Formats: sequence, C-alpha cells, structure tokens
Amino acid sequence: MDRLVRRSVGWAYLVGLDRRPPIRLLDLGCHYGLFLHACGQFGHEAVGLDLPDPLRERVAERLGVTRLEHRITPEHPAPDLATGFDLFTGFNVTFNGHATPTVWGPREWDAFTSNLRAMANPGARLWLRLHPNRKTGHALTPVLKQWFQHRGAWIRPRAGMVSLPLEP
Repeated sequence: MDRLVRRSVGWAYLVGLDRRPPIRLLDLGCHYGLFLHACGQFGHEAVGLDLPDPLRERVAERLGVTRLEHRITPEHPAPDLATGFDLFTGFNVTFNGHATPTVWGPREWDAFTSNLRAMANPGARLWLRLHPNRKTGHALTPVLKQWFQHRGAWIRPRAGMVSLPLEP
C-alpha cells in the first residue's frame, strides 16, 4: 500500500496540485481513493468515479473521500454531476478498453472529451496515464497520438501520459 500512496502523491505533484489554489476535480477510475485523499490534503475538492468494489469502497470511506459508482463510457464519462470542474484525471485507466479489440478510437475520444467539456470550467484540462498495449508497448496508436496532438495535448508516449486542454 505504501507504493500506492507514494504514487498517488506523485501524481498530485505531477499535475501541480501542490502549487495551485483550490480547484474542483473529477478523478476517472479512482480505485481506493488515495489520489483523491492526496488532493484533499492540498486543499482541493475531489470526486472519484469507479466500478463497484466493496474493498475499494471501504478504503475510500475510511479515507473520507467521495467515490461514486459509475461505468465510464464515451457517451457517459460521469453520472449527472454539477458542472464546474477545473481538472479531470485518470491514472492507469482501463475505461478506454486498452489492449482489447474495442479500444477507443478517435470517435470515442471525441464523444468523451465533448461530454467532459460540458462539465468543465474555462481552462480545464484532462490528465491521463494510459496503460500500454502489451503487444506494442505503446499506450497510443499512431492515429490516437495524432488525434491528441491535433487538439494541443502534451504527450509523453513512453510513459503513456497525456495532458489535453478541454477548450473548444
């Protein structure tokens, strides 16, 4: 668990939460809620989404974080939540069908980011760490890498990190 805590705090530093005034963020695939807890320690309001899992739910409850049950799809990235998010995060996400025949392509990412924009404040960003494909070792296909780049994303391909502005 120590490794998971260190990694979660590291992600908070990576996205600059240690040096930002309080923001509202939505973590997509929050697992135990350790990243949400780190966000709260930096003064941010964080809400997490993930599939039902009794152990993860109990840990999140003990941490005092908000973890909602939801299956993320391109058309429904979040349940009906109030708007006003400044940041959307997802670390080690699997909701995009990674390493499966149904991995998301440009059409799915268009729908997904369009729906996030509807919940976002001006200047909001999406930070993701995508799992690499086991066969290729890459998190993004050339087509998806081009899709993200065309939309102004910052990409670290070997790490599977993507930071995408959600401005129209």
